[in-house]
This record gives sequence, C-alpha cells and structure tokens, in this order.
Amino acid sequence: MQNPTRLLMSLCILTLSLGETFAASSSAQTGIDRVHTLRIQASGSRYEPLHYITPYSQSRHVSDYSSTLVWRPADNKARLEWQLHTIYPYPAELDFWSVYDGNLGERTGVDGFRPSGDGPIHPARIGATFKDLWLANPLILKRQAEQLPTTRVVHNGVTYEHQSLFTMDTQWSLLSDPETGLPAELSTLETDPLEGQVSNRVVFSDWREVSGIPFPHRLEQYIDDKIIRREIREHIEVNPAGADEQLRLSDIFLGKGVAELQ
Repeated sequence: MQNPTRLLMSLCILTLSLGETFAASSSAQTGIDRVHTLRIQASGSRYEPLHYITPYSQSRHVSDYSSTLVWRPADNKARLEWQLHTIYPYPAELDFWSVYDGNLGERTGVDGFRPSGDGPIHPARIGATFKDLWLANPLILKRQAEQLPTTRVVHNGVTYEHQSLFTMDTQWSLLSDPETGLPAELSTLETDPLEGQVSNRVVFSDWREVSGIPFPHRLEQYIDDKIIRREIREHIEVNPAGADEQLRLSDIFLGKGVAELQ
C-alpha cells in the first residue's frame, strides 16, 4: 500500500501542476501575453451612489466623460486624459491629465471645483486609480494573478465558472461564461469610510477581438448594488507606438525630488 503522506503530496503537486498548465494555456488561447501596452479611448457616465433623487432610488447621474488611457501593466505605468462634463452639483467642463509611474503620480489641468495647481498626486489616489485599471481589464489581471481552480456557481439564476485570484495583496473574485471562458464579472471587497465593507464590482459585455485578442467594449461598475460608472470603449489599440514618451513623468516633476513632492 502506498504511503498516505506521499500520496497526498503527489496529489498536491499534480493539482498545482494542472493549475499552472491551465493558466498558461488559458493565457495563450486569449493571446493576452502579447499585450505589453494598451491604448483605450472611451466615453461614459459617472454616478454618485450616496446621492438620490428620491429615497432608495438609483445613484444620481453626476457627470459624463471622454477619456484616453495608455497603460503598461507590467511596469505599473499609466497616462489618463480626461474631458469631464459635470452635471451635479454644478455644470462645468474640466480638462486634465495624469501620469503614473509606480507610487509617483503627476496631474496637469483642473480636475475639480476646489482650486488645485498642477503637481503630485496623493498616494491613496494613485492606488485607487490602479485598482480601477485592474478591475476594468480582467484578462490582464488574470494573467498576472495566482489562480485557484474554478468551481461552478449560480449567480442571479445564471451559471458561471467562479475563480479566486490573488495578486497585489488583494483577493479578486472572477465570474466567467462557462461556454466562452470570457469574464462576465470581476469584484473585490474593500472598506468604505461611510459604508464599511463593500463590493467593488465590474460587469463586462460586448466582447470583441482587437489584434486577435478579446476585450470587453462595454462595462458597468457597481459599489454593492449601486451603479457608479457606465463606459463604452470606442477604440482599443494593442502595443501602440509612442507610448514611452506618453508614460514619462515630466522633467520638472522629477527635478523636484521625491522627498519634496511627498
């Protein structure tokens, strides 16, 4: 009879090996390994879940926007350009852009109603921005993450493949279509100062191939069951030219030194 401890160790090694093989084959099937840099042009609407027209109604529509994202996930670099049309609390047209490099961030332009000059971005805002990027791009997150085996679950009457992902000191929950294998929802739990523990969740649809790689072209983001964003991606480009210069922090910003900026 085989030693039970040795048998258990063999099964664990086999399970890990199968998991790594599945992750590698899944990544190869989608072609996501070929993505080093993304450029996404999008438009959408933002909603405030704590403001209501009437009690218990849906989130208040507060702004519309157009945005251009250039993102290099492996290097933790991004550039976001915004044209923001605010509706509530005051009508306004705001244009601004931000460049992120790891834990540094630089903003140019007016991004709100409180007077603020060009300059460094607070680390908390940098972290929130990158979390939004990962949530909105599930196949890129999945490529980077440690993955647990999938299980079948029923959510709102629909059957999905569920998988827990671990990366960047965060646990993520991924629901995928069992027939196509494409992500349907990605979520993570976080602590809100007012609401306590909440689910930050993005729902994906309108998957299309770009350079042979599937990308969602519509998404909706929710805090618990309250909508906070709807977005349509109008143009996606894989590994665009000229990204190095766009992702570079300015010489003036770098010249001030990290100590002064913090």
